[in-house]
Amino acid sequence: PQIPGLQRNLGLAAYFAGQPAEAIRLLSKTISQAPGDSHARAVLGLAYFSRGDFGKSVLAIRPIAEQALQDPELGLAWATALAQIGDNNASSRALERLETSGKLVEAIGHFERTVQLQPSNLSYHLGLEAAYRKAGRTAEADQQHAICESLKAGGTGAPSSPRQN
Repeated sequence: PQIPGLQRNLGLAAYFAGQPAEAIRLLSKTISQAPGDSHARAVLGLAYFSRGDFGKSVLAIRPIAEQALQDPELGLAWATALAQIGDNNASSRALERLETSGKLVEAIGHFERTVQLQPSNLSYHLGLEAAYRKAGRTAEADQQHAICESLKAGGTGAPSSPRQN
């Protein structure tokens, strides 16, 4: 017999332990049984986001979009995923809401820490690029753009060193 909430808690634990595929498997089952579980839905959206599955991330987060914008990390993931599926207007509105609520700086901090831990995670670099641009931090946005292009081309994402003559 299944213990109520165990699947959900294991899914949450899997995500926070850096196992998004397992989190997706468990939290998808949780959501199918309890579609109103907003915390499980939020973490499921983040798990999809971290794997670069932006369409599924948007589908998971959309029912809780207003709540998502109250959380800096989830809000920036939401805005980034929207942009990646081509909904630039909704993405811009989400970034604007993060900025006007004072959560954009905190979101940038979350994403900066994540790329330090996961330097080859394209999703978080894309989010940082968008957030830096929104915050007027053009040089940092340009650097993130270069990292994103490197990752898309199969590189490590590490910024290239200046050449020595």
